[in-house]
Amino acid sequence: MISCLHMVSEVAYDVERLMAGDASAWARVCEKSVRMEMTRFRYSSMVRKWRITEEELLSMLFEDMVVRGKLALYRGDGDLYGWLGKYVVGYIRRTNPARRRETPVARMPDEQTEDGGRSLQCRDRRRFAERCFGALWRKNPLRAYVHYLKLGEGLSSQEIRNMLGLSSDANVNQLCSRFRRELRKRVFCDA
Repeated sequence: MISCLHMVSEVAYDVERLMAGDASAWARVCEKSVRMEMTRFRYSSMVRKWRITEEELLSMLFEDMVVRGKLALYRGDGDLYGWLGKYVVGYIRRTNPARRRETPVARMPDEQTEDGGRSLQCRDRRRFAERCFGALWRKNPLRAYVHYLKLGEGLSSQEIRNMLGLSSDANVNQLCSRFRRELRKRVFCDA
């Protein structure tokens, strides 16, 4: 009885950490849910064929669970990571191969790029920046998501605050500036 209560409280603690955007909790989800489903025999061929990345699946899961609040629907029945894995399977199955890029950026011919002769250098920079962003996403997904929403989608601090349920606009700005600082540090240290 005591061990059962301990497990329930441990799962509730994991859910709280996930809702708060804790990087280590999301890294565990990536390992136990996302990676697990990606490597299953049934889905691994789809993942390879359609070039679905771990980061894509993790970001979709984060958006559904935290932003849309679906994590609150978890009742504690069964394994949390198995429950999250069902969502991951849904993302894999719903991937539309027609909307995905046919050739990866690294193999794009020069005539398809605007700058022609310098395209290889631009692609290398972009791949390096994507690797840095991915590493920082795994370290702290909430910061990376705030940064993406602010710069990539052009949302205001107030919109992001309301969407993610953060405490204030200043908190959003602080998360974004910390992420930018870490990204700059990683880019210039790893370059």
